[in-house]
Amino acid sequence: MKIYEYNFNNTNLPLKLKSIVNNYKRLYSSNRIYNKFLYSDLLNLKKTKIFTLMNKSNNMVSYTFLFKVKKEYEKTLNLPNQTYIIREVETLPQFRRKGYCKKLMNWINNYYKDKFIYLEVNGT
Repeated sequence: MKIYEYNFNNTNLPLKLKSIVNNYKRLYSSNRIYNKFLYSDLLNLKKTKIFTLMNKSNNMVSYTFLFKVKKEYEKTLNLPNQTYIIREVETLPQFRRKGYCKKLMNWINNYYKDKFIYLEVNGT
């Protein structure tokens, strides 16, 4: 298993991730107040990372987005320095129940152990 790190604006993302990034970019540019606050004001997309877990056949099995909170909002919201929000955690259906997501999350926790990481859970 290998873990790859991508910048949010990387044009060489796997196809599935490109569509998710494009959705975020549409939200970022929308005029809705919530979207503007969350994506334009609060998050630093230039420092946002995407991590993928690839199997031996170089197929993506799991991925997650690690969004960086802007410095000014760390202060305003009384968050620790270097706060990140994990969103879009997914293991592809054919690879579920094999511990891949846990492996990816453990790697991120270890790699970013000196940062404050917040996991945002929405949906089912």
